[in-house]
Amino acid sequence: MATEIYVGKKLEPLEFIASPERIREYIDGVVDHHPWYSRESPFGGPVAPALIFHSISPMFQGWWFDNKFGTLYTRQEWTLSGVLRPGQKALATATITDRYHKRGREYVALTVELRDAQGLPLAHGTHHQSFLLEQSQGEAKLKAAQAKTAPPPVPSGEPIPPLHKTVTLEMCQAFYAGPKNYHNDREAALAWGFQDVVIGGPMSLCFLSELMTRRFGQGWYMGGHLDVKLVDVLWPNEPLTIGGVIRERVPEDHASRVVADVWCEKADGTKTIVGTASALT
Repeated sequence: MATEIYVGKKLEPLEFIASPERIREYIDGVVDHHPWYSRESPFGGPVAPALIFHSISPMFQGWWFDNKFGTLYTRQEWTLSGVLRPGQKALATATITDRYHKRGREYVALTVELRDAQGLPLAHGTHHQSFLLEQSQGEAKLKAAQAKTAPPPVPSGEPIPPLHKTVTLEMCQAFYAGPKNYHNDREAALAWGFQDVVIGGPMSLCFLSELMTRRFGQGWYMGGHLDVKLVDVLWPNEPLTIGGVIRERVPEDHASRVVADVWCEKADGTKTIVGTASALT
């Protein structure tokens, strides 16, 4: 039976646990060994990575089409407002908030909210997923890559110290531990129309979260905001630079919000993610 997908549909709530196993998969998957994950932090004791719930959207049932051939993660917005500690539980709720068609693909947006055991907000985000409903075999049609002859200029502003990553298949298998899928197994990726394993969008989002955590610390955990578009596919073993520049500081309550342009970029200048991130200082 085909899945019913419509704006306003509320999905069955689920429990999310920041288990030690999940934290280890995160650390091994994106190679982020921040000391706060295992030792003391400004919050008192270890904390889970700020985006430990990076892949919570696919855990919900009833918002993906039955035909998953060529599906891609295309946009994500996250607002952070709390901290999860190792072993802590959260309640997650989700609602389909948009559905639209663009350039031969069908898009569904799912808005997720996480709250702690006391009902206090931890995070709020919207995930856009695209589907290639008119194709089920062959090679999936992808958006044309950016022109490599004239890459866009780097935004001006105060640079954030960049990160450099090269995602291997072993990292994908650690990050996406469990059943084989197009993010951790080449045969599964070929079956869904891709030339190789697709580096999952959440991995790059976690790279951006690492960038912001290292620069802004508590201000990222307790007031971070991320709004990015995933504009090109990242494949295994492609060197990636994760960068950003601070472009403004604006007053917010009794603090200041630092707003930055952020991106992930391949060695040839192709951007895989572009958007903005901000944190409190």
